[in-house]
Amino acid sequence: MSRIFRQISLLALVMMTLSVVFTASETRAQQAFFKSFTAEDNQSVMTDEFYQSCIENPVFVLSPEAMEELCTCADIRSRIVAEQQLGAMSSDILDPVRSDIEIDDKTLILDIYGHCLFVPARENSYMDCMADDRTPFFFPKAGTQIAYCQCVALGEEDYFAMMAEPYLRYQWDIRNGEIVDPIALVRWSTNYILENRKFTAACRDQFHQ
Repeated sequence: MSRIFRQISLLALVMMTLSVVFTASETRAQQAFFKSFTAEDNQSVMTDEFYQSCIENPVFVLSPEAMEELCTCADIRSRIVAEQQLGAMSSDILDPVRSDIEIDDKTLILDIYGHCLFVPARENSYMDCMADDRTPFFFPKAGTQIAYCQCVALGEEDYFAMMAEPYLRYQWDIRNGEIVDPIALVRWSTNYILENRKFTAACRDQFHQ
């Protein structure tokens, strides 16, 4: 089993545990999920392994369709990161023989998954909305509950697609890299709370009759 398979398996174990019970501590540091790669690790092999590991070792509990979307997004991001690092290495005239490619916890959370969190955020939002006992009471008309929850989920998707990565990057510096649950961290922010109220209210006004 390659190093990248072992490291993503660790990531899957940690994140699936967090999806059941969130017990984050301000003093608990995020573990490093990737070790350095050398020039012998072909870039296409590395990214293919990233996609396969994402599928086979789920980071979040998602539907098959959402998992496919998440892993495709993460795979694309991993390729971009690899290209950027390889480009920086090839242009480094001061150290032309440098060959290590570092994909550490910071790269994983910010540069890869930080751009893809809109997928689990959208699906979790929809599932939570549909499971809320109050939702059918406010939306008794056939089809309106589903439409409302889809609307809220799309609002969640838009917010995470735009704001998750920059906010996590900001928090990374403040917390010295101690990010345990990135989705929960974004949802704790004042800006998210205000925006969530806005798009939730807009969806409620649109479908409540």
